[in-house]
Amino acid sequence: MRSQDNENSRYWIIDLRKNSGGNMWPMLQALSPFFDATQTLGEFHLSSGSITRFGFKDGIAHESTLQKINFQPDTYDLKHQPIGIYVLIDSSVASSAEALAIGLSSLNNVTLVGEKTCGLATVNTPFELSDGSILVLTTGEMANIHGQTFKNGIKPSMSSLEFSTLIKDFGE
Repeated sequence: MRSQDNENSRYWIIDLRKNSGGNMWPMLQALSPFFDATQTLGEFHLSSGSITRFGFKDGIAHESTLQKINFQPDTYDLKHQPIGIYVLIDSSVASSAEALAIGLSSLNNVTLVGEKTCGLATVNTPFELSDGSILVLTTGEMANIHGQTFKNGIKPSMSSLEFSTLIKDFGE
């Protein structure tokens, strides 16, 4: 991000395509320059009925019920606030990558581009068993800041073809 940021950087493209997930926290932290230091980006709707929020607190990726997530804040600030951020998504975007799409879509200047995501925006909780092994179960769903969940995937607001035309127009 630092190497691409310059005086002319007004638009950004974030490519989440083929990202099937993993740990959302380092991915979210890597995108911290696009967010306010204290900003709610989405929610976890748990099967117990409780709702927790995720986002940033003091520049660190944060979940409202956790005491601490072990990441240092990224002290980098973009040279200019982006006019537009285009997030590329496809059907293989799943799980924590969907959390990124949900969080990014909370920003007013973000457009999701491409295909509907996989539909696995879930909360997974590890449980330690008596033999020391770990069982990970889905215990909830992710939602945007308006409480909308995405059981059938996150739909883009722009097709790849429309985006290609837009990019072509930028070049002219």
